[in-house]
Amino acid sequence: GDDILLVHADRQVVETGRAEIMAVLDERGLAVSADKTYLRSTEQDFHYLGYRFDLGRVRVGEKSLDRYRRWARTVLRKELYRNRPNGTPAQRKDLLRKILRDFHEEHFHADQALAWIKCFPFVDDDQDLKVLDSFIKERIRICVTRKASAKNFQSVPESWFRECGFRSLIGAYYRVQKRRPLGPYQDWEPYLRVEAGKKKAGPSSNLGKKIRRMKSWWGWLRRAVSDDSVDGNIPNG
Repeated sequence: GDDILLVHADRQVVETGRAEIMAVLDERGLAVSADKTYLRSTEQDFHYLGYRFDLGRVRVGEKSLDRYRRWARTVLRKELYRNRPNGTPAQRKDLLRKILRDFHEEHFHADQALAWIKCFPFVDDDQDLKVLDSFIKERIRICVTRKASAKNFQSVPESWFRECGFRSLIGAYYRVQKRRPLGPYQDWEPYLRVEAGKKKAGPSSNLGKKIRRMKSWWGWLRRAVSDDSVDGNIPNG
């Protein structure tokens, strides 16, 4: 592991620990990345293991979200559909179905693009996923109309996405959160690592333990800093 995180309510303890860590690394001829080494207060968010810890809440890391957007731009290009008719509502709806089929097929092979959704069981809200779903729909509308325009929402209305089987990230998130069958998201199972009604053992189970432990630590740290009445006991782990 090359990701080191030191958490404590006393800044001096953190500074001392950092000096000890640096000494151990230097002794072994190892260097740390200066731009990735920083000190945060309990009121600031931070990124760790691909996730964003924001005042005790777990969110998807910004790098993971950016990687997904870059991937989506490569597979949702209007040039791929320039020869498809789109002059009438029926033609646009047929083209939407075609694009969604292609997009879902690309999802099946997109290991790096989808790997981050293994965090769904641990993410605290759908805020980032709503933004991504809107981004994907915008790209798809551009592929259908072959132009970026505010009128795209009229040319390709929201109801068409539901009719044509758009698989939103929000939908997958709540299926996982509520332990519902994955249904149309079945091919995402290697990433979600969840079956109907039960969790699979394996890497994601260990990841879940790490994230839950991190949330426990961060909650204790914030209380310790803001409330003198909190005792000195720290969470297990």
